[in-house]
Amino acid sequence: FRSEFPGVTIALRDGMSQECVELLSNGEIDFAIATVDHYAAKLERQLLWRDRLHLVCPADHPLARQRKRLTLAQIARHPIIGFVSHSSVRHNVDAAFGRHALNIVLEVEHLATASMMVEQGVGVTLVPSLTLYQFQRPGLAIRDIEHNDIHREVFILTRKNKTLSRPAGAMRDMIVGHVARLGASA
Repeated sequence: FRSEFPGVTIALRDGMSQECVELLSNGEIDFAIATVDHYAAKLERQLLWRDRLHLVCPADHPLARQRKRLTLAQIARHPIIGFVSHSSVRHNVDAAFGRHALNIVLEVEHLATASMMVEQGVGVTLVPSLTLYQFQRPGLAIRDIEHNDIHREVFILTRKNKTLSRPAGAMRDMIVGHVARLGASA
């Protein structure tokens, strides 16, 4: 992008999806990459990818030693480090577990906090594939979930009836193209 638009300065704002949607709705940013859009009725959305969730537990945890994929019922029996109620991960976990009561022992906002709490044996957690690199440590195990339809959808959002500037449109198109190439190679 910088070689194609050398004079353009990029300001990247990062935050929870709801904050990004608010910034976009208020015209403070050109587009957003966000995971939930139920409060974004005035925005155009384009699905970028579906990100599956995985269980992370201590390496010596009983769920880490199980050979088969884990079921929701098995996971629900253990203390869970959940994410805050306004996070997309929490929304998807709550919806997926439905009838299985979860024992949320701690709510966190940041992946680094969840990772350290799991490593200290406070509980297990569920995280998206996109974040697994933060949990690839010797003291942790990452496990697949049986019939894993637990996922979150990640969108690129723009304001309806608002044309992006040439650089913003080019940046959005590059992101969409990059994600498409990643999907084709996966």
